[in-house]
Amino acid sequence: MCHDYLKSFVWILKYYVHGLASWTWAYRWHYPPLLTDFNLYIKKLTPEQYKQISTFDMEKASKPIIQLLSVLPPSSASLLPKEYRKLMQPSSELYKLGYYPTNFSIDYEGKVKEYQGIALLPFVDNERVKKAYSSIKASRIYNRNYLGYISLFEYKKNQKLQFVSDIGNIPDLRVQKTMIYPHRE
Repeated sequence: MCHDYLKSFVWILKYYVHGLASWTWAYRWHYPPLLTDFNLYIKKLTPEQYKQISTFDMEKASKPIIQLLSVLPPSSASLLPKEYRKLMQPSSELYKLGYYPTNFSIDYEGKVKEYQGIALLPFVDNERVKKAYSSIKASRIYNRNYLGYISLFEYKKNQKLQFVSDIGNIPDLRVQKTMIYPHRE
């Protein structure tokens, strides 16, 4: 637990200083360790252990439908394409693994407000969700289910672009867009 907690701190630091360190890193505990245990753990860290803690696998981002299958509650299944909604129904493997609970415990110990409770939800195994997603043979390709380009948008005082869309226009857009890199399928 202490290892994962420290790795989460390193992930956050890398995210804010250098950019995303990993698409798949997640803290797999409902609670943090006791500070006394955490302190003892840090004191005993070797340079090799710290190197392991600060190393992440970048992988690639999940497709949008896989991401939605990982985070949506069952009441929002209608937001998915029809073929994939059945993965959130009681007959699906993901449902049987407990991924879409309609009733779950909330720990209010030591809390004074309802919103402070800790929802004790099951942790999502990204590989199982990908496998379930791959088992569905969609009747069509969904245009929004692809990974786009990662772009950097910077304010440029002397730049004047015209942005036009169905929901509104921006006549003097003072932004420069730079594509950093495309995702690879």
